[in-house]
Amino acid sequence: MTFQCYHVETIRTVTPSARGCEECLKIGSPWLHLRVC
Repeated sequence: MTFQCYHVETIRTVTPSARGCEECLKIGSPWLHLRVC
């Protein structure tokens, strides 16, 4: 059986409110991709 993520139907385009994770930017660390599903 193949698992299907039903969250894919709720994906929408967003405009970031910052250049990245503000805490990471403060310490000069790269912003990593966050994965929810």
